[in-house]
Amino acid sequence: MARPLFSDQDPRDVLLVQPVIRHPREAHLHSPAFNRYFHSMQRLAAETGFYSLVTRGVPSPPTHLLSLAAYLRARHVSVAVADLNLQYLATAKEPEAELIDRLTSTKPRILGISAMESYLLDAALRLVHAARQVAPDLFIVLGGVNATAIDAHILQTGKVDAVVRGEGEATLADLCQAVLKQRSLAGVAGLSWRQGERVVRNPDRPLLDLATLPLPARDLYPLEQIYALNGGVDAVYGSRGCPHRCLFCHGPAFWKGHWRGRRPDHVVQELTHIANTGGRVVFLYDMNFGHDRRWALAIADGIVNADLGLIWGCELRVDQMLDRPFLEAIHRAGCRSAFVGIESLDPGSLAAVDKGYGARQLEEALENAIQIGIAVEATVMIGLPADSAAAIRGTTDAAIRLFEDDRLRLVHYFLCVPWPGTALGSSPERYGIDVACTDPGHMITAPSVPLASTRHLSAREVFDLWEEGVARLCEAALQKLMLHRLRKSFGAGAHSMSG
Repeated sequence: MARPLFSDQDPRDVLLVQPVIRHPREAHLHSPAFNRYFHSMQRLAAETGFYSLVTRGVPSPPTHLLSLAAYLRARHVSVAVADLNLQYLATAKEPEAELIDRLTSTKPRILGISAMESYLLDAALRLVHAARQVAPDLFIVLGGVNATAIDAHILQTGKVDAVVRGEGEATLADLCQAVLKQRSLAGVAGLSWRQGERVVRNPDRPLLDLATLPLPARDLYPLEQIYALNGGVDAVYGSRGCPHRCLFCHGPAFWKGHWRGRRPDHVVQELTHIANTGGRVVFLYDMNFGHDRRWALAIADGIVNADLGLIWGCELRVDQMLDRPFLEAIHRAGCRSAFVGIESLDPGSLAAVDKGYGARQLEEALENAIQIGIAVEATVMIGLPADSAAAIRGTTDAAIRLFEDDRLRLVHYFLCVPWPGTALGSSPERYGIDVACTDPGHMITAPSVPLASTRHLSAREVFDLWEEGVARLCEAALQKLMLHRLRKSFGAGAHSMSG
């Protein structure tokens, strides 16, 4: 029998749950061609020693749930956290069975399930069904970016009691107090809930002052086990939101167009805790780490002064990478990778989504990063509203050249998704596109079905061009992996002969 990673057996008011990411039961949702490409990128990242949390596929602590747990605990709500993703990867125990065991041991009044991404919705609803079988009176709430965007859809399934919209800590805390004390939910700002057959959407909640947040409750989580499994990888949110309004991004609606940073010393304190408990690699999961230069440099200085010995990566914009002194400063602090949303390499498509840079700026930004020692991985988005067949093939050609020349260490080659809640998904007609698939389960960046047209191409034509590009990038990744292995083999042989 598999040994549980989470040994807390005491009753709790609340159980917070992370579903399994990319469970085999969701395989039909993902493009088989992209899966082959993704696995080739995984192998390349692993064998070349490049840490990419997306591509390496390693689990990391669910920091978002640990932040919720810390906030609840500070308000005298007892809470436990169950990472079903970690349990499944470590022991192959099915998530529904693990959830039932945790519900039996902790006996919570409230079950909170993370639905940050659209591909987690089916997994989350299966967990809801399993929970109802053993605890029919359990109050079940979902939260996260995806849940916020489709709150009415989730509640209309009749399986979920409430959805926390937007930033979760204060809304979840107020919800817990209302449920535990049997008060009305009508006064809980930021909550959508079911009243009989009716969906009620309470007014939005103002954004929090991040200085009031306690550090995520990593003491509730088996760090030793996950660090042993993932090589010491963790994730930190130093800021929230982004002031830019990319039409395919959830950020503008979820964060209301605002960027807020935590106190730099608070972020360094969290990083110090990670380093002291065995962490080695950290991803700062901020949407726009370089937005406030002074803030980011204060964190970099704090890391240097604390002498943490961590290596880390963050998300930057192309224009921020034109600032060589900034890149040099974060490199001195241990930054070795940057995740950059290039999206397109076609001038017309770029202009239509207002990314604020051109080909010359991108070339300079990548050259700066290479010279300083920060490896760049980038997203490319196929099927932007202005994309033509020539634009898509041109972007793909350019991305492959940058990848083959090592200017990009990894390329995340995605299909543009008209997600509900984004500008593109909310008003497709404004951008001249037709949405071909509205099933939330298929609204993923590597789907198995066409999603939307552009102004010049049908949804099927966009999808076929994307899969054509996926196959080409997969071949480029495999060739690059073969060359790496050959160099390594000849290097080892030369060393052996010289010895």
